[in-house]
Amino acid sequence: MIKTLTLTNTRCFHQKKLIFEHPQTYMFGDNGVGKTAILEAIHMIATTKSHRTNQDKEIIQEGKPFSKITLETNQNTFEMVITDKGKRVWFNGVEKRKLSQFIGHLNIVLFAPEDIELIKGSPTYRRQFLDIAMTQIDPSYLDILTKYKKILKQRNALLKKIDVTGDFTFLDILSEQLLIEAKTMIEKRTQLIDILNEVIQPITKQFQLPLVKIEYNDDVNLDQLKLHLLTKQKIDIIQQATSRGPHKDDFTVYYEQKNASQYASQGQQRLLALSLKLALFQHLKKESNKELILLLDDVLSELDETHQQQLLTYEFQNYPLIMNSTHDHVKHNMHNMHLKKES
Repeated sequence: MIKTLTLTNTRCFHQKKLIFEHPQTYMFGDNGVGKTAILEAIHMIATTKSHRTNQDKEIIQEGKPFSKITLETNQNTFEMVITDKGKRVWFNGVEKRKLSQFIGHLNIVLFAPEDIELIKGSPTYRRQFLDIAMTQIDPSYLDILTKYKKILKQRNALLKKIDVTGDFTFLDILSEQLLIEAKTMIEKRTQLIDILNEVIQPITKQFQLPLVKIEYNDDVNLDQLKLHLLTKQKIDIIQQATSRGPHKDDFTVYYEQKNASQYASQGQQRLLALSLKLALFQHLKKESNKELILLLDDVLSELDETHQQQLLTYEFQNYPLIMNSTHDHVKHNMHNMHLKKES
């Protein structure tokens, strides 16, 4: 359970300390009071990444030199300082030089309105979901992902410099290194999809959704990837980029045996995306002994009345939860926190 969250120069907050008195908190207030910024800060502490931006400096309050986030749970204290030069993190007062040593002590699953993109958005959004999820399940995955991206960047830079008639020796070395990380990434992502397929079924049933299936779509299998990287270098040289690999992978959600991005309604797509997040949460709750919390950002706003009622009948009371909305209409077994705009 989160005990306190202190924000300094973070989004709209110059200095704000929140005290959480209950495992479940419902935050309500007008738009612009910082409800989503609070969830974003918790997401940053857990994953070192924002769910709203790829530019960490956007979190820093305008005109301020830094942002600081401090989160205290029943067991641990997490601190993060963000500047325009990067971020530094501390766990229980000890600075962690490697982010993989910081991530994984607090697991969170956040659902936000934009997560409908998991169903109908770009493959990039779905890959990010898989990678963040895997990092929480297995913190060593972050090192694998970081290595893959570093080697991929080196290989792409080399592809822009060499000629199709040149020496491929260094290119082949990078390709072999890329294959090692790619193999582990694909294996772990595929295992995660298998887990989600199993866990999601009772969740979608409770939401009165038909049979759902998630299918991992690898760009190419490992044998094909090896063949491409080591025998078809000229294709990548001409394109000046690595055209095959897990950085191109995707997954598809099927709804009534049809692609949900095309055949499910907007409300159904939103509940399907939420079901994915809840399936991940349930898996983490079952398999991990780490602190865990569910964050629901304005989850009701885009749903019609029928889908709202389906959602509110879900058994949330067993979860450590922070939920927000613009309306004070969630009362059951939750601590209500009314946020007002700071002067």
